[in-house]
Amino acid sequence: MIGSRSSRSSVLVAATVVATLFCAAGPATATPSLTAKQFRKAANATCRAAFKAVDSSFGKHFEGLSEGETPSLASIREAVAEMIEILRDATDDIKVLDGPKGYERKVAGFLAEFERVVAEFEGDPEAMFAAELRSYPFEDPDAIARRIGLSRCAQRG
Repeated sequence: MIGSRSSRSSVLVAATVVATLFCAAGPATATPSLTAKQFRKAANATCRAAFKAVDSSFGKHFEGLSEGETPSLASIREAVAEMIEILRDATDDIKVLDGPKGYERKVAGFLAEFERVVAEFEGDPEAMFAAELRSYPFEDPDAIARRIGLSRCAQRG
């Protein structure tokens, strides 16, 4: 009998159980918070992979150049554009990590400085490429990365 008190009670009990399980499980998109150590490990792995990809990209774009030969402006633009995409993807991957709030603030400071340099590359690829050859534009982000335990996010040791 569909309208019986017994079937309505069963539906209410089932609905209560489902609601309880849903609330206990939390939203499906929630991720567990990482410890600072786990956060560093994940961020360092992301940076390591990104820098390998940048090295590979630059190798592809500049292979065949002899020592002291200047690459074409088109090659520089293409290589820098690919580098920017790789580095932005890496920073996006780090931003979604869920770690201790105090540590995340430190990482946000590093990422802001890192993204500032990447934006300079985007604004003037040729000048920043030349600057990379004469000096080192990532010096400040590297110092911050080392200070907060993201040594693999520092491009130079």
